[in-house]
Amino acid sequence: MSKAERQFALDSSVILDFHKVGLLDTLFSLPFAFVVTNLIAEDLDEPDLQTLVNAGVRVEALDGPQFESVSDIADQFPFLSIYDSSLLWWAKLHSVGILTGDKPLRLVAHSEKVLCHGSIWLLEQLIARGTIPRPEAVVALSRMLSLGRRLPVDECKKRIAEWERG
Repeated sequence: MSKAERQFALDSSVILDFHKVGLLDTLFSLPFAFVVTNLIAEDLDEPDLQTLVNAGVRVEALDGPQFESVSDIADQFPFLSIYDSSLLWWAKLHSVGILTGDKPLRLVAHSEKVLCHGSIWLLEQLIARGTIPRPEAVVALSRMLSLGRRLPVDECKKRIAEWERG
């Protein structure tokens, strides 16, 4: 992606947050290169993998030795899934950030000095770039909450109030 300002390893939680509210294409309009590991890609029921690939998401396949490194991370942090461990390993290897809503992954990423953002930050990026207006972000974040997406409720309420004030 030649338009990419930064590269991020993308977790399924963020993909689903934006997919569930119909903003997946909008998310992928940001000038970032998005990467998922094949473990994440194979685990997703929706959206389908071809949708992500068509949007420019790169799928990084892990081979045997790489999978061993991912397994080592999973052993070191047993509360992380193998999927989250694959993202953390890939992000560390390539010195890129992670986009996730998964709290355990965020905590480990922080402790490992890996940049980590989530859906709220991405909505802020869309607003700041003029891609979506604040009222649309309010609707999207409110829908994410009402759909039971795992987001920090207090932080969401704070952002919704800020965005409603303009």
